[in-house]
Amino acid sequence: MKKIIGFLPILFLIANAILVTICYQDLPDIIPSHFNIKGEVDGYGDKSTIIIPLMIHIGITLLLSWIGNHPEKHNYSVTITEENKAAQYALSSRLMRNLNIVIGSIFTTISYSIAHPTFPKFFVLMELGLIFGVIVVHFYQSSNKK
Repeated sequence: MKKIIGFLPILFLIANAILVTICYQDLPDIIPSHFNIKGEVDGYGDKSTIIIPLMIHIGITLLLSWIGNHPEKHNYSVTITEENKAAQYALSSRLMRNLNIVIGSIFTTISYSIAHPTFPKFFVLMELGLIFGVIVVHFYQSSNKK
């Protein structure tokens, strides 16, 4: 199961890269590049701006993967002891994997919504809410494993 979950961020990255590659040729010269909280376009750029979310996605995926593999370098809300170290490291690594999945879905949705401006933007807001849900669950679990 851990390997499947570990592969999901890569799957989102591949999907995002394929999406950008397929859509790029058909995009108009000027595309939406930013949306306000209501999902309305409030910024435009040339069609190469669709590559920016993909590049950010690649960077965040690599960073979160590295961080997830080095839980000893994380900050913790509880004191790490020999008794709780394994559980806290496992929880922290899981947090990074889960965030990587949610952030991957967000960036793939952002690329899709740039390529298809009529796509409902509330999906991005729902996914942003998932980030906070993942973090809240992590802190709850972490505080129970002191």
